[in-house]
Amino acid sequence: MNVAWRESDGNLGEVYRAMLEHPLAWKNPGQKIKQPFEFIVSGFRALNLPDDNMATLLADMESDDDDVGPVGKAMQMAGTAKAAETRRRRAGQANALTLGALQKMGQPIWQPPSPAGVPDTSGAWLTPAQIGERIDWSRRVAKILGQKLEPSDFLQAALGDAASSETVRVISQAPSRLHGITMVLASPEFNRR
Repeated sequence: MNVAWRESDGNLGEVYRAMLEHPLAWKNPGQKIKQPFEFIVSGFRALNLPDDNMATLLADMESDDDDVGPVGKAMQMAGTAKAAETRRRRAGQANALTLGALQKMGQPIWQPPSPAGVPDTSGAWLTPAQIGERIDWSRRVAKILGQKLEPSDFLQAALGDAASSETVRVISQAPSRLHGITMVLASPEFNRR
């Protein structure tokens, strides 16, 4: 990398190319643990969450129709209260699956533990507490966003050939869709990069 830096006069594109072409870049894949941010983003990607879906969780349910008369106004006010409660509940779910989850997993957004950033070692992210938080997040996201997925199809879409025979066997024996989707997201293969 130093040679690429010097020969290209500091061109980062050339440095990145040298990094990607280096044999060590592709040696022993799947050995590093995903940091919490990577884990959550890859979970949303595996669930095929569209860019606007989190916004849908926070969607405004209110109507702007002001010409409804006194009875309609009373019903609209009741509906507005229900809509506000729905928005609060959805905002809570969105927070629990994103910022709240990152906080619980030890990687709060924009708050690295030091100027060096977040650790990139297994010991930092592979603790009993970390695993428990990942399983809890997997269960919550499966319950909210994965209700209609078939675990075996989800396993194939999320991991493909990276799934071990043991993971395939465990997912095939899942007692419910919720458990199956949760186990895919909590699997050793899904938690590694």
